[in-house]
Amino acid sequence: MRYFCIARTGHLRCCSSKLSLKCADEARQAVLTYFNVSPSEYTVIFTANASAALKLVAESFPFAGGSNLIIGADSHNSVRNPFRYLVI
Repeated sequence: MRYFCIARTGHLRCCSSKLSLKCADEARQAVLTYFNVSPSEYTVIFTANASAALKLVAESFPFAGGSNLIIGADSHNSVRNPFRYLVI
């Protein structure tokens, strides 16, 4: 897997960029280890917040006919809205 980091110089030469990349890679590995899953089967993605994560799922998950999506009736709008236009 290849990661890109855009710093002011556009390169990974600065120590803070290298350290950030190292920390993110270690965090990804920790999540995979915690769930006891393989990096060849799963990818860990960090998002800014829960709303951004739900939007990412709504826009990219391959929902298909017969799929079930269960959202609680009392869920916040930020949970319901990304899936509002989902047509299965």
